[in-house]
Amino acid sequence: AGRPRYNYASLYDIISKIQQPLGEANLSFRWDVKNDDVMIEVTCILSHKGGYELQTSIAAPRDSSPVKALYKPSLLLSLI
Repeated sequence: AGRPRYNYASLYDIISKIQQPLGEANLSFRWDVKNDDVMIEVTCILSHKGGYELQTSIAAPRDSSPVKALYKPSLLLSLI
């Protein structure tokens, strides 16, 4: 009662499902995080063994709540 409910895949769940298929396709991903006192920007970079990269970023005001801290990287990975 009075508590928000969220329904999303955790970052761990997403990574555990995509890691093997990405590797089989010679793909990998990594995170670049830029962080200051006001904003945080997280970039997910998808790379191919041949050198091609695709990236997407999300920026938002800093928020230390655990739910939002886990949700943002999951969102980026799902966008690529």
